[in-house]
Amino acid sequence: MKLTYTIISIIFIALFVSGCAKSIEEKQLVKDDNNITIKLEAVVYPSINQDILSPFEGKISKIYKQNGSLVAKGDILYQFDIKDYLVDIQNLKDEIKIINLQLKMLEKNRDLKNSITDNAKQYLEKITALHADGYATESELSNAMKDYYIQKNTNRDKLYNTQQSRNRLQIQLNEKKSALKKAKYNIANATVKSSYSGYLIGSKIKIGTQVAKNSSMGSIINIDNVTVKAGLAPGLYRFIKKGESVHIDFITTPPYSVDANITRIIPVVDPEFGRMIVDIDLKNSSYILQDGMKAMVKIKLKKEYQEEVRKYFIEKKDQKILEVSSDIK
Repeated sequence: MKLTYTIISIIFIALFVSGCAKSIEEKQLVKDDNNITIKLEAVVYPSINQDILSPFEGKISKIYKQNGSLVAKGDILYQFDIKDYLVDIQNLKDEIKIINLQLKMLEKNRDLKNSITDNAKQYLEKITALHADGYATESELSNAMKDYYIQKNTNRDKLYNTQQSRNRLQIQLNEKKSALKKAKYNIANATVKSSYSGYLIGSKIKIGTQVAKNSSMGSIINIDNVTVKAGLAPGLYRFIKKGESVHIDFITTPPYSVDANITRIIPVVDPEFGRMIVDIDLKNSSYILQDGMKAMVKIKLKKEYQEEVRKYFIEKKDQKILEVSSDIK
């Protein structure tokens, strides 16, 4: 019996068939006389926007920079109170020293107990040899054997208890060493420095503030240079190139515009934009451009792409529905 399955594949060339709603690609195309321009919505981002995270839990004892301060890389921002950590370090060192002495004493006691057992074993071997030659009585042999096994069993129990004590002390020693390491780390990182140059913003830290580990202590933002990020519809990706000239109109009062070049194109759809990303890096010496400012990026389509884009995205020619049939016996 012959079965025929019809598989319908609808192939869209960048947009839906004529008569449907505009595709995202078509929405980004602007016709001006005989030219086609790509127009992209964009947002301004600072070159640096880095959170300052607390290296550990502690209390702030000194503040070197306030909100809005201009800071250089390496500048001290905050100082943690380290008095308690200094006391902890000395106490922990003393406790570690005591535990190490206790471990040494247990080691000596273990060696002593093993020595007593070894002596009893050697005496038994000696009496056994003498008894074989007729120089030791049955009573002497019996007593030697009894003493050896008593010492052996007693030593076994004592060694078990000693090992248990050693295990407990070793756990305590590891805990003290870990606490000492943490206290030393806190002291070494008690001075919080800026890893970047820029402005300190968003800080609510005051002297005496108790901060949790990894909590935000503010941010360093640098807008000496900014990046304009524009969202590009994937279907238009192959029509623009890195280094291509663009015109940017910033949505600000008074109006502000610049001509620049594409710095990079990221051919992966960004979840935030829902588009591929076109980056344009700009110097911002006048500080007109601010974080989050909106803009429109215009890219004049090159002549060699004008006809192709017009054909497929504007006039929507050659939209096809292909029917593929497969005969299965």
